[in-house]
Amino acid sequence: MEKIEFMAGNEKRFYDFIGKLGSERVALISHTDLDGLVSAKVVNKVVDVNFMKFVGYHALDKNMVNELKNEKVKKVIFTDISVGNILFLREIEKFADVLIIDHHTFQHDLNSTNTSFINAQGYSSAYLCYYLFSKMQKIEGLDWLVVCASISDWMLFKGIEWLSETYKKYGDGYVNDEVALKKGKLWDLQYILSLVLIYFKDNLNMAYDFIPDEIEKVPVLEVYAKKVREEVENQTKLFARQREIIGDIYFWIINPKYDVREIIVNRLCQLEKSKIFVVAQRRGRFYHISARRQDKKVNLPEMLRNLTKGFQESTAGGHIPAAGCLVLSKDIDEFRERLKKI
Repeated sequence: MEKIEFMAGNEKRFYDFIGKLGSERVALISHTDLDGLVSAKVVNKVVDVNFMKFVGYHALDKNMVNELKNEKVKKVIFTDISVGNILFLREIEKFADVLIIDHHTFQHDLNSTNTSFINAQGYSSAYLCYYLFSKMQKIEGLDWLVVCASISDWMLFKGIEWLSETYKKYGDGYVNDEVALKKGKLWDLQYILSLVLIYFKDNLNMAYDFIPDEIEKVPVLEVYAKKVREEVENQTKLFARQREIIGDIYFWIINPKYDVREIIVNRLCQLEKSKIFVVAQRRGRFYHISARRQDKKVNLPEMLRNLTKGFQESTAGGHIPAAGCLVLSKDIDEFRERLKKI
């Protein structure tokens, strides 16, 4: 694998952290998408994890701090999670050392005496974990899962030599072309896995257990994927009728049976790459909002941070062409009004 130039942290900090794990209790906190679950698969293959949880960014709060404290963990590993709240991190540092392996844009270098922050952009978090942990233990059996995670996050244009070799290993051909990459065996497998995660959205630890290490076992999950696939098709048909056009922005509030927001917005944004697609879905107290613009001419994390400035309990982050945020239900109308002023 090609050498990665990290934007924060380095390999020494990583190996120093792993080398000091000892017999202390370890918690692994990762994101809820395929990249997050595969990152956890890679870490858990090498590290003896005692407590594992998959969360969205809104869960990085006092409740999580207390939960980790009650679990008596002394080491906490975050993967595929953009930790933007430094105070949250400092509270964990009072009782545990922290390792963060992430690929999102960040505003602050989080490295400190107790925290090792490893960040490189343009790769999936699963790839970063694989790159680091594969130097400690043979885990090449997970390579196909790492590729699937990279496909699902559209992180396919760095580490090309390794990607090409892995595609070839499983009977696919890698080409540096967006259209050509949206077909083939690995593309289909990552889509099945992503749909399965949506089906088990409220029990991602079960989804983690269901995702096999062996590529041959993935098709048996189609029974779950099929139900979500049908919902994706039904909701996509509603877009043209329900969307609100605000200048170069398409704004749409959806109410699907399954949480298919991100799959739908990823599909829609390929149709008009110079438009911003903003799709919101209510879950509990919050609207979960995904934004996409594929020509990368707008910094979407920055845009969403500006749109949610001053909102209570709101978070925003992601990548330049693909980002997301949370807003309380009471703030969704104000969010829409701010969109109109862009």
